[in-house]
Amino acid sequence: MTTKIKNLVTEAVSLDREISEQTDRLKEIKAQLVEAAREREDELVPTDGGGLRWTAEGSDGCIALVNFPAPSLKSKIDGEASPLRKSSRSRALSSAVSSSRRSPTSRSKTSATRPRRCS
Repeated sequence: MTTKIKNLVTEAVSLDREISEQTDRLKEIKAQLVEAAREREDELVPTDGGGLRWTAEGSDGCIALVNFPAPSLKSKIDGEASPLRKSSRSRALSSAVSSSRRSPTSRSKTSATRPRRCS
């Protein structure tokens, strides 16, 4: 293997490790900011969607927004949930249904056979 490839591999692994460490640190900082937002209820501002938002400013003028979404009926879909149980009503859900729809060319065929209106 060439020296150039070895150097690229070394640099890539080094960067990957650094990114992983920095990602872990970012998660810690975000958790601390969420906790700080929860401790400052008087600084929370309502959002258009019914939730709350807290804004903090960094020492260099940058800002961090912490959003608390409004409650919802179901925040996520549980893929591990049990499937629907069969019952006497399940037949109605699986009965045959016939439907019809226009074919993409039906409009052009219809207009070709219909007489044109005079204006």
